[in-house]
Amino acid sequence: MSKFEFVLEKDSIGFSDTSWENIIKEGQRIQYEYWKKAEKAWSKRFKMSEGWQGSAMSPVIKIICEEPEYIFKGTVRLPGRFCLSSKSRWSSILRFYTFGRKVLKDDTGYGYKWDAPVCIYVEGKTYNKMPDGGTMIMKPFEQTIEEVIICPMRKGIPIYLSENQDRLSVRNCKILSHGGAQVGIRHGPKLAKDKYLWEDVTQSKEGDYNVWLTDPRFVDLQMEGPHNNKRPQAAMAMSGANIIIQNLNLYGWMQGPYLYGGINRLINGLTQHWGNTSDGRMYCSRDEVVSYTVSYTDDTKDTDVFVGIAGNFKTWYLRKGSRAPEKGGWNPNEPIL
Repeated sequence: MSKFEFVLEKDSIGFSDTSWENIIKEGQRIQYEYWKKAEKAWSKRFKMSEGWQGSAMSPVIKIICEEPEYIFKGTVRLPGRFCLSSKSRWSSILRFYTFGRKVLKDDTGYGYKWDAPVCIYVEGKTYNKMPDGGTMIMKPFEQTIEEVIICPMRKGIPIYLSENQDRLSVRNCKILSHGGAQVGIRHGPKLAKDKYLWEDVTQSKEGDYNVWLTDPRFVDLQMEGPHNNKRPQAAMAMSGANIIIQNLNLYGWMQGPYLYGGINRLINGLTQHWGNTSDGRMYCSRDEVVSYTVSYTDDTKDTDVFVGIAGNFKTWYLRKGSRAPEKGGWNPNEPIL
């Protein structure tokens, strides 16, 4: 074990919320010592935005899952330079019941108002009050979710990306949404902006719609959807530059990735299954399935690439503000985001 790695534990009744929060607290205490030194040394050489040098030179804190199953009452947060991982591929399933005291709700109305609880909240920039009275400004740099199974149990959003992650990586995960919301990975503004649920943490002071991913990677994911024909729905909903989606397996989703407000987006390998569920239900007709919906503007048209799309379903590359050409996917009754 590295000094920057911590094993996730369970409490006496089987929940892991407290262990997660303790790891975050101790991990950020460790990061703070590196952060202070880097801010002092590098700020003398290069003037950059607040917290940039310290965040870049802080260690990555890894939360390691070893148990086959973890259960959470509420939302868990993943700060900048933190990694969630397991010892081997899909060896741990994280179940989120979202009935606890600390539950964030996606009620922003950005793109669509889901009103769904959040399982893993990937933080944007934060201001963290530290024990010595100082403040650590942590950027949303290089957060990682890998090798785990994420399972909402009560209509939760598996992963919520807040604001503007830089070089995010979500890889080699299984994301189960049979009991989840109508969106798998959701990107939007910060939640609970006026009253954040974690003491000693303040979210970014930028405007409400500082929503733009830079160089994120979503690689080797299996995403199993709600298996229904309710709209709107999307396996992913996000915007940004240089988004890479590679080797995505979709089951039970009418709509694959929905990418809007971006440039240089790449989908390199996507396969989508349509057919009866394990109990014999048919959740939609074949002509309702859309592998991806990507919007463009005059400035971004033809900067995006889509290759290796299997299944022979609809693929929509549409002008922003236009309407879907026919029924299918997200929602044909509203303009494309």
